[in-house]
Amino acid sequence: MRRRSFLALLAFAAAWLLGTSAGSAAPARGSLTGTVIGPDGKAVARARVFLQMSDARTPRTTLTDAAGHYSFRSLRSGLYDLRAQAGGHWSEWKHNIVVRSGRETSMTLRLLLSQPPVRKASLAHERTGKHRE
Repeated sequence: MRRRSFLALLAFAAAWLLGTSAGSAAPARGSLTGTVIGPDGKAVARARVFLQMSDARTPRTTLTDAAGHYSFRSLRSGLYDLRAQAGGHWSEWKHNIVVRSGRETSMTLRLLLSQPPVRKASLAHERTGKHRE
């Protein structure tokens, strides 16, 4: 009687272990979603969103929908960097965003007002102290 109980327990443990390892064979994935907001505070449609792993591997891009939402699905667990661009405006980089398997991470990106372009002549003036046109 004890032997049957032991064998039944052993069979249950083996089945559980096999089921656990078979279920974890495929890498689990997470997602990163959010909204892009313009300098005026309104959602930005068709903004380009750039995503890469924090070690600069696996770059990806997507466009926001009409409501300014973006989504990256089926991401490996890890750290990611994220940035958006639209109409000459860029957001700052968001670094080391944690994506976990089986979870959705949400991040809002705000586009900044563009800085006026710096003229090369003014840079040369700063280096040499002489003004050139």
